[in-house]
Amino acid sequence: MKESPSIDWWRWLVMPLACLLGAVLGTMVIFVIYRISTLINGFDPDQWWPQFVENIFILCSFGYFWSSIAYLVAPKNKLLSANIMIAVYGLACVFLLIFFFNQDLLPKGYIIQLFICFIFSLALSIYGIIHKHRNYQDYQQLQ
Repeated sequence: MKESPSIDWWRWLVMPLACLLGAVLGTMVIFVIYRISTLINGFDPDQWWPQFVENIFILCSFGYFWSSIAYLVAPKNKLLSANIMIAVYGLACVFLLIFFFNQDLLPKGYIIQLFICFIFSLALSIYGIIHKHRNYQDYQQLQ
């Protein structure tokens, strides 16, 4: 499907906002599903283990949705634009870690936990674009 270049420019402007909103909404859905499953299975949500797993699920799903939406919204150069959005997300993660570490807003153990979660999140966002790119190539071959 070939689109006119005159209508593609708005997709570049919408991409950062779509990534942010889509990742937040997708993460909220994952959070609700995770909370319901922990309550059904009888886990105490205030213990350290469910909170650690919850943070990993939330941040990993955010990274996956961020990169997947960037890949889907970009009108062309999908892989490059998704990589740039992952770099923006990675820089935001680094700035947040530096901010929290320097301001002493959170305990150091929680900052280490966030660091581990950000690493998992970035890895899953890279997986997200690899997955989307393979599916896109398969789709292109079918046409």
